[in-house]
Amino acid sequence: MLTTDSEWMKANQRKVQWVILLNIGIMILELVFGYVTRSMALLSDGWHMASHVGALSITYFTYALANSPQLKQNFVFGTGKFMALGGYTNSIVLAIVAIWMGIESASRIFNPEQISFREAIIVSCIGLAVNLMSALILGSSHEGHSHSHLQTDLKKCDHHSFDPNLKSAYFHVLADALTSIFAIAALLISQYLQSSNVDSAMGMVGSVLVLRWAVLLATETGWELLDGHSRKICRNELKTRIEALDAKVLQLKLWSVGPQSHACELILQSRELKGANFIRKHIQDHFKIEHIIIEEQLEPE
Repeated sequence: MLTTDSEWMKANQRKVQWVILLNIGIMILELVFGYVTRSMALLSDGWHMASHVGALSITYFTYALANSPQLKQNFVFGTGKFMALGGYTNSIVLAIVAIWMGIESASRIFNPEQISFREAIIVSCIGLAVNLMSALILGSSHEGHSHSHLQTDLKKCDHHSFDPNLKSAYFHVLADALTSIFAIAALLISQYLQSSNVDSAMGMVGSVLVLRWAVLLATETGWELLDGHSRKICRNELKTRIEALDAKVLQLKLWSVGPQSHACELILQSRELKGANFIRKHIQDHFKIEHIIIEEQLEPE
């Protein structure tokens, strides 16, 4: 049984490492055979898998950075922002790739090319198998836990049993498996109709999926990079908990400084000073907020 944060993160990092290697292999296979067989559905699935390889890589390096004592000492709130910065950069690259995929797929409709259906279908099936294997590896960490959305309230989850990084990677892999199924279906229909139009259309659908994922990733990571109010912890609920101490909240700032790390700046006013340590403990008993700055003032008479 894992007893420390370091062991817990290293175990998850090893799982992500295996999944990255599996996905890189099939990504290269799909992209190469997509060009060779001239299948836009296969190319779309390959680039879509590339988006998840990027996300998985960010997750992997986040664990590595989080375990670096040197880096921790050089940053005020630790190294959690590295994930947001890498994700935002990755989203820009993905958007460019998605636009290129859409243009190329549209051009194939007006200028169809011969597709080697048999080879393309075989490679797509291999990709689906790898996706399911990756889901099995990552899903082993979710035994006994609900597969709820990534933004599940962290304060209700055990620190060692819930990892939003790994859970996010798990859902990315499942989404990629669904895209592989679409690619296989498009190739089978195109082979039956002896037409590449369905394959090209699926390539356009795939480009929209990648672009949508890129926009969502850019929005989420950009919000975190600009220190937007945290969307993982309810500010109103936090304010209510503080006011339960018979205090008036004058200022409350709450933002994310990492995948599982939050910072809070609080100015409150009360009739009787309770002390920063008491207030901090009260907050941390209900919310997972590591960095809390408190200024307490007496109510004017």
